[in-house]
Amino acid sequence: MKKIHKKIWIPVVLAGVLIGGYLYLDKENVTVRVGTAPSGEKVVQVNEQNNKVDREFPFSMSEKSVQQAIHNMSHQKVLAKKNGVLCH
Repeated sequence: MKKIHKKIWIPVVLAGVLIGGYLYLDKENVTVRVGTAPSGEKVVQVNEQNNKVDREFPFSMSEKSVQQAIHNMSHQKVLAKKNGVLCH
């Protein structure tokens, strides 16, 4: 059995990992329905499910919970340069 040179198998493995990662991460839960309205117009209905967002921010959230979530997001750590020095 002949050895496969590194010049060949490294790009092949890298391409496989990139394509596999893209296909794995690109999955979306989207359904599309095409129908006709009573007036005869074509209707396209698109439903997208994002379970993570639905769990973190359900429609039944109270106003206080929404305000607290926005407040928490606004206080996330941001790195910035101040006078050429990296600050937190």
